Amino acid sequence: MKLNPMLRLITGLMLLLSLSLSYYVDANWGWFSAFIAVNLIQSAFTN
Repeated sequence: MKLNPMLRLITGLMLLLSLSLSYYVDANWGWFSAFIAVNLIQSAFTN
């Protein structure tokens, strides 16, 4: 398996996990979701 699809899978799973944690545990887990989103935006520009 190529590295890029594997990283996208891991990122998607981490995003779902952080959204679940922010809903069920504490709203501050939303910052982790924002961190993941910023990294995705950065990777779109740097490939």
